[in-house]
Amino acid sequence: MDLFSISHLARYSGVKPHTIRIWEKRYNALHPSRSDGNTRYYDSRQLRRLLNIVSLKSSHPGSLQELCAMSDEALFSLIQQYNVSGRDGSDDYFISQLIAAGVNYDEAHFTQMFSHCLLRYGLRDTYLKVIYPMLVRIGTLWTSDSFRPSYEHYISNLLRRKLTTSLDALPPPKAGAPTWLLFLPENEFHDIGLLFAD
Repeated sequence: MDLFSISHLARYSGVKPHTIRIWEKRYNALHPSRSDGNTRYYDSRQLRRLLNIVSLKSSHPGSLQELCAMSDEALFSLIQQYNVSGRDGSDDYFISQLIAAGVNYDEAHFTQMFSHCLLRYGLRDTYLKVIYPMLVRIGTLWTSDSFRPSYEHYISNLLRRKLTTSLDALPPPKAGAPTWLLFLPENEFHDIGLLFAD
């Protein structure tokens, strides 16, 4: 089972550790386990719960207290409703949900979020507003040793497949269109940017 410290949750969600502790105490939002030394630690279910609360906080008409009191199933159902009806606000919603799906190895939820991004923004803006900022956040988490390489590889492979499928749906170039040679620098293996440039 994956275990996360409160600082990991803060990095994934963008919510400060102090605020997470307040939400736990005041609203019973999360239920951390404790180590023998009385240090909080969380499992992937708790991480996903926090990401769902953060995703809904700016767009849900109810209070934060109401969100924190909901069951995991109710939060996820609400996430699904907001997916269908759309929402206003930050692209952090999609970024958080894609990261949550990756951490939980939930390909169906990842695919659904990616599809909603494509419908809302189109391929170009999905890359610029959601995928690129998400990759930057994942890179920061990875370099600070707070994001497992398996999460990064899982998300990267899903993105590669989704982008390849989306590119295949584009019309072929016109005859006589300029030809470009795209390549990665030596010893660089992350080709997602090249797929987008294609």
